[in-house]
Amino acid sequence: MATLYDQQGTEIYAGRGKYSHRARQMIERREAYTRSEEGALSVYVPPNQTPEPQRASTLQEDARTLKRDAQELGLVYDNYTSKERVKEIGALSNWSNYCHGFTSHLDAIVRAYQESVNY
Repeated sequence: MATLYDQQGTEIYAGRGKYSHRARQMIERREAYTRSEEGALSVYVPPNQTPEPQRASTLQEDARTLKRDAQELGLVYDNYTSKERVKEIGALSNWSNYCHGFTSHLDAIVRAYQESVNY
């Protein structure tokens, strides 16, 4: 078992034996931390639990941010076609050709699903 620390870096569990009452409460409240090899603290999540997201961002927000940044840098623009993407980015990327095919197929699947739901 891992050695656990509080937010200030004080050891609360030495990594052997049963957790103390305080350590169990801190684990439950996500206030127990492990230390990486570099010394950085990160929230301890027991192996049988799912970690909570560390940020509130969503995939759509990330996509909008990425698109906005790319537009500001002049890498993409509105009505940017897949053929243009492959032409400009293809030389720099090994996966751009696959991206186009994946996007096209995924779009077809989504459209087919939407049509079947609308009937």
